[in-house]
Amino acid sequence: MKQLEKSAAAQEKILRAATREFAMHGYEAASMNVICQDGGISKGNLYHYFSSKEALYLACVQESLRGLTAGIRRGLKTSKARPDSQIDAYFDARMQYFREHPDSGILFCRCQAVPDPVLQRKVLALRAQLDEINREVIRRAFAGKNIRRDITREEAVQMFRMLEEMWNTENLNQPDDAEKMKRREAYCRKMITVFFYGVLERENDRC
Repeated sequence: MKQLEKSAAAQEKILRAATREFAMHGYEAASMNVICQDGGISKGNLYHYFSSKEALYLACVQESLRGLTAGIRRGLKTSKARPDSQIDAYFDARMQYFREHPDSGILFCRCQAVPDPVLQRKVLALRAQLDEINREVIRRAFAGKNIRRDITREEAVQMFRMLEEMWNTENLNQPDDAEKMKRREAYCRKMITVFFYGVLERENDRC
């Protein structure tokens, strides 16, 4: 195996073990010793690739967001959903990714509500591509529809983001497993659907 391949394999092994530990316990409570022990990784090797716990955490979050973004894009690309079914297509793609990568799914929920404000800003900076997909989905969902006059499309995107963050914060300290993730996603889908109907133009707005 070439050196670059060995390096990539070592990093993947570290990220896999670390993602599970961060998903199960959150950033503060996660243990670097447990990551090394569970992954069969030496501390020297871990710190060779990742200079600190924060650097490792951000790498895990970035990988989770990258995978989720790619999964949603694939799902939307292959979906034949009508514009008014875009939200269902979006959540179907999300849930498919979470089923295939349960640790990444749990980490995604946890990382949206990291209590440390400095770390939170760094996490949010990694969301650019996911936020662009959210805007794209909203544009498709609103195609041919009128939005309430007191709400811009950009405000609708921000409300979507805030609702997601509130939902993740609400569930931050609850035990996580694949089945509970499935139930939470189903409820989140319903909540987002209600949100969208709430921002569409009402009949009395036209008066």
